[in-house]
Amino acid sequence: MSAFEVASYFWKGFFFDEMHGESKYEFRQVKDEVEIVVQKAISKVIDGQEYDHIKANDCIQNVLKVCIDELKQVSTNFKFIVTCHFQQRKGAALESHSSVYWDEDTDGSCVITWESSSLTAILYVYGLAL
Repeated sequence: MSAFEVASYFWKGFFFDEMHGESKYEFRQVKDEVEIVVQKAISKVIDGQEYDHIKANDCIQNVLKVCIDELKQVSTNFKFIVTCHFQQRKGAALESHSSVYWDEDTDGSCVITWESSSLTAILYVYGLAL
């Protein structure tokens, strides 16, 4: 392989997301897919389960692990941060705020809410372009 071919391969891998067949360096390009992946991950882990405060921590850790594992497959051009709130459905309010300093053209976030009869899970996903 010539030096030119090696350089071309490197830049192709750096600027071209081979999993999707196109370059994706803006979060808005992957946001819909991120939301779908996270919804599926939540369902995979907690679908059909009742809220149990004893098991809540383990359940949250499992949800976060599955989310991160799946998000790594969405695009290698981002670092992902996922936070998760579990709340028993008893009519209590939950307010959460965040502030970020990032590149608005490439970075982004989304909020995914999943509800069952006994619990609400709210996940915040932040995608930071590399």
